[in-house]
Amino acid sequence: CALPISTQTNNTGVGLDTQSSGAGGSYNSSLGVNALKTNSGNYCLAAGYNALQSNSGDLNVALGYLAVGSPANSGGGLVGVGHQALSSNSSGSFNTGCGGSALGDVTSGANNVGAGYNAGVGLSTGSNCTFVGYQATPTTGALQNAMALGATASVNASNKIRLGNVLVTSFECAVSLTVTSDARD
Repeated sequence: CALPISTQTNNTGVGLDTQSSGAGGSYNSSLGVNALKTNSGNYCLAAGYNALQSNSGDLNVALGYLAVGSPANSGGGLVGVGHQALSSNSSGSFNTGCGGSALGDVTSGANNVGAGYNAGVGLSTGSNCTFVGYQATPTTGALQNAMALGATASVNASNKIRLGNVLVTSFECAVSLTVTSDARD
């Protein structure tokens, strides 16, 4: 069962060892075994087995098995929805991962978005990146300001946008574009 901590106020916890130890933290809600187990953060929501299990960051949302920061998280402003979404986050802030394992390798990167199953997997310390689509990924973990859009789209350099995968045969746009060949990239 949930055990109250005297320095915490206005918290709600349901589940074995939810919010059972920590140095404080207020205005938190948790549901599930070990959800917010060790917590000193404020204004957090965790639901699912080991969701946001060890947390010191504020304003975090973790929904799903092992969502956000396993084993420990100090980052704030995080949203992890889906099993193992943002599961490796340790100090990154303002990351949003929606989908199974979305941004699951991010440790300290910030301001990243991953939407889709395995979106952004492989990014670890990179920041300001966006990955949208099933397995839209980076080729290296330290990219900055990069974007991959579309199923299995992969971006290989900072400050670059990759639209689609090798199966895309047409792209239409109302403005001029710079087009590169797959061979050079």
